[in-house]
Amino acid sequence: VGGDLVYELGNLFNGSIAYRNSPTIEDVELYYGTSREREVIDFDSVEAYLIDKSERIAEIPETEDGSASVAGDTLTLTGNDPYLNVFEVDPSTLSVDYWDIDVPSTSQVVINIDASSTVLTGFETRLTGIAASRVLLNFPNATTLEIPDGLLRCSILAPLADVELGTY
Repeated sequence: VGGDLVYELGNLFNGSIAYRNSPTIEDVELYYGTSREREVIDFDSVEAYLIDKSERIAEIPETEDGSASVAGDTLTLTGNDPYLNVFEVDPSTLSVDYWDIDVPSTSQVVINIDASSTVLTGFETRLTGIAASRVLLNFPNATTLEIPDGLLRCSILAPLADVELGTY
């Protein structure tokens, strides 16, 4: 996190936290991961690299045979490409309760969300055929990202954002 980090009450499995500014981390259990300060990472170099990567990822065209649809409380993302499935998700659809992602197990998934400020609350990512480590939510322009609760099975790239995490 290059900005401010507030992470209260939750668990982080198989992941680490790296931060630039003094974080607020309370009642958080890190399982098989660490929490590190600036001295471990050259944040200026990493920040420039990740901003560039996020912008480049956002330019990848959507998968031609993929689909994104909302029905009731569910956003369904379906793709058939065995290597890479890219979806552009409209920020107005982010208030759903479930994100169902159905792609081949060999595929990587990129979900680009173009919003400056985003709140993801009370949702669950449900994966069919793919591991969570192969799913990326990319927020190339977000300056604020709040995820107060939910069951998140993916990685997040938001290099410009102040991030606030809640209970998981």
